[in-house]
Amino acid sequence: MSKDVGNIGVIEQCKVVLQRYYSLQMYQKHIQLPVRDLLEHLTAVSDVGTIGHALFTTLFDALEKMESDLHRWLGLESRQKWPPLSPAIQKKDYENFARRLQYLAGILSKFYDLQAKEDIKGHAIQAAPTGFSEARQIGKKH
Repeated sequence: MSKDVGNIGVIEQCKVVLQRYYSLQMYQKHIQLPVRDLLEHLTAVSDVGTIGHALFTTLFDALEKMESDLHRWLGLESRQKWPPLSPAIQKKDYENFARRLQYLAGILSKFYDLQAKEDIKGHAIQAAPTGFSEARQIGKKH
C-alpha cells in the first residue's frame, strides 16, 4: 500500500477488509457489525480524504470492533494501542486509519487462500477460511 493515504488504495483495502471480516463473522455466527451498510456507503467514495466526518467516524469505530473480535476469536492479547480519533479529523487520523487497516488486513489474509477472487465490481470475494494458527502468528508479530 502506498504511503500516501489520500489514494484509492486505502478505500479498496477497506472494502476488502470489510468483506473478509463479513465472511469471517458469518463463519463465527457473530453478526453485530453492519458491514453491508458500510460497504454500500463506500461504493461512492473514491478517496479516503473525501469521506464525510460521520462515515469516517463510523469506519474508525468499525475497525476497533473488528480488531476486538479478531483478537477474541484468535485468542490474541490486545497489544496495539491506537491513538483515538481527533475531534476535527486531521491527516494523522487518516494515516492511523490506514495503518490499522493494514494491520487488520494482515491478520485477515491468513484466513483466506491467496487465490481469493474478487468479482469485477468488487462486491464479492470467493475464499475459504484457512487456519486460526496462521492468523495467530501474524497477530502476535504486531
